Amino acid sequence: MDRLIAPWIRWGAALAFQGFILRDAVWFTGWVCPAVHLIGLLLLPLTWSPLALMLAGGVTGIILDLLTANGGLWTSSGLLFGALLPMVNRLLAPREGYESESQPTATDQGLSWFITRGIMLIAMHELWRFGLEAGRWGLRWQTFPMALTSAASTTMIFVLIHKLFAGGGRMR
Repeated sequence: MDRLIAPWIRWGAALAFQGFILRDAVWFTGWVCPAVHLIGLLLLPLTWSPLALMLAGGVTGIILDLLTANGGLWTSSGLLFGALLPMVNRLLAPREGYESESQPTATDQGLSWFITRGIMLIAMHELWRFGLEAGRWGLRWQTFPMALTSAASTTMIFVLIHKLFAGGGRMR
């Protein structure tokens, strides 16, 4: 039962933190815009169906759009993240596949897997979000490096959060 409830608690906590505390966080003149809510999506079970992951991403985006009045920016980015999540999971899966009890954590999968998966998904999310926020193609060269620094910093924040809350297990 704990394995069923824990992902929802992590997802809700990350979403609440982003929506209420980091709702308009922009640091270093736009070079770092943490998307902490994504850790809730990254830690959803590996065995979930692609539809469930996309729905989770969409619901996350809708809630953030309602909290921040961003008019669909977070919903679009969340849907993309949810759609890409199963593809990246398959791409990084071991040859034998994931075990049924396997969790998408650095403790279960290893730190390099956790960072690689995180940076891939977060970078795609941030490139999409920053591109939509820019509003036109001419600004993509300005937003591209900002999206990548934001993705790298968000991934570093996730590793720190995961290290703090990993619960006694050692990261491989």
